[in-house]
Amino acid sequence: MVTKKGFVTRIAALACIAVFALGMLSGCSAVVEDPVVAQVGDIKVYYSDYYSVYSTYSMYAGYLLGIDTSTAEGKKQYQDWVMNMVVNDAVLEYKVNELNIELNDEDLEKAQQGADEAFESVLNGYKSKIDSSITDENEIREAELKLLLKELEDAKVSLDEYKERILEKQKEQTLKDKLIDQVKAEVSLEDGEAKKWYDEQLEEQTKTYTEKPEEYYTAYSSAIGSEDNVKPLFIPEGYIRVKHIFIKAPESDENKTTEDNSSSVELTADFDAKVAEVEQKLAEGVDFDELIETYGDDPGMQNDPYKEEGYLVHESIKDKYYEGWAEAALELKNVGDVSKAVKTEKGIHFIKLIEKVESRTLSFEEVEEAISAKLLKAKQDEHYSETLAAWVEAAPIKKYMSRVRYVG
Repeated sequence: MVTKKGFVTRIAALACIAVFALGMLSGCSAVVEDPVVAQVGDIKVYYSDYYSVYSTYSMYAGYLLGIDTSTAEGKKQYQDWVMNMVVNDAVLEYKVNELNIELNDEDLEKAQQGADEAFESVLNGYKSKIDSSITDENEIREAELKLLLKELEDAKVSLDEYKERILEKQKEQTLKDKLIDQVKAEVSLEDGEAKKWYDEQLEEQTKTYTEKPEEYYTAYSSAIGSEDNVKPLFIPEGYIRVKHIFIKAPESDENKTTEDNSSSVELTADFDAKVAEVEQKLAEGVDFDELIETYGDDPGMQNDPYKEEGYLVHESIKDKYYEGWAEAALELKNVGDVSKAVKTEKGIHFIKLIEKVESRTLSFEEVEEAISAKLLKAKQDEHYSETLAAWVEAAPIKKYMSRVRYVG
């Protein structure tokens, strides 16, 4: 999971590369003229740059910013936000030039790699338009490339020119990233900062998770889904970890048919046979993880961390799962025990207890690296934000909002 703040931080960088590449052939192609909508010194921001950011991130306006773009006031707020984003990006370019930041061989290699990834991202955007009967990866790529070439031809842009434009944008972004890294490198952690944070958090978490063990689950889930969070420092009593083989039930609609027009009766027969087969395999002692891989319909069990660690279960969080599922998991007594078929609204589950989680305190040594990384990143982000704000305040900026007020 990416935090809102982290997601917003990435927008300016992403908008100039893959978004730019797509915009060249979509929204921007509909613009007869490409007027300047802002300027920072001699760095010009064109309508096409603004439109690419606006169109790509408008779907996130409500979630990220709390802006309702369906209203006139909300739309204006979002237009202003986009303008600030593209202007901030232009200020970075302005400072790159002012400070004579240059790319070395390693930077150029990084830029080329980024350009290649952006081009692949563009090609993948055509996958949904390809006949689903095509399954060979090489044929899929050829079909994607054919669709791209057609749009390039309509736009009177050669493939080499298109790739070169992407590379140039990636070089620009690599220069900005280099400047950002230099600014962030100006700050560091002081001795004792990590330990102080640990002591304060440990006291607070121990009290909270003891009184409200469900809060541990929330904190743990957030930590494993974020690049800058630390796992909870205190584990309360009563948690277990389980894995399950989930067999999804067929559609209940009697008129529902499969692609080959088989009836729901046949679907039900297939489901029952699959359940019986799993029961037989379990009785024979076939490895549980192997059965998850072969029969399981839960994507969560196919990917880490859940593939390795399983799901956390506790009396206080039974409502996080389908009715009857957590109850069955909590009835398992010994590590290695497997439930009989558990029926929920979604299908059948075979649940295995893989760990009774020990209530304990994580030592400082266990989490020191993660805490230090978290605190350093926070300090670096704050320092960079303050530095960028100062640059924006001092930069010669012109905004032509009247040229974007009709966007959206």
